[in-house]
Amino acid sequence: MKIDCLSNLHKCGASCCKSVTFFTRGDDEMVDYWEAHGMKVVPHPIPGHFMVVVPITCQQLDEDTLTCKLWGKPERPEVCNRLDFGATEGYVLTEGCLLTCSRPD
Repeated sequence: MKIDCLSNLHKCGASCCKSVTFFTRGDDEMVDYWEAHGMKVVPHPIPGHFMVVVPITCQQLDEDTLTCKLWGKPERPEVCNRLDFGATEGYVLTEGCLLTCSRPD
């Protein structure tokens, strides 16, 4: 299954371009720390693992069109290319975001 992000921007609002998300391990003290710094922390089914969402907008996002200014250019990070049209194995659809990794690497 593949997701066409360009055709679905009205659903997600380019949320993957408005935050940096990573998976990590942590305890309650770390969760408190991340949340105190404005990060969203989502528990993962694996105990002690979390998805941490850092609210920061990519400098290459065109806020009017919600598209990437580097679209189709070699300067565009490869990770962005993989999220846009890559296979969705290992990903789940979530509210406000089309692709959120479903497990830590």
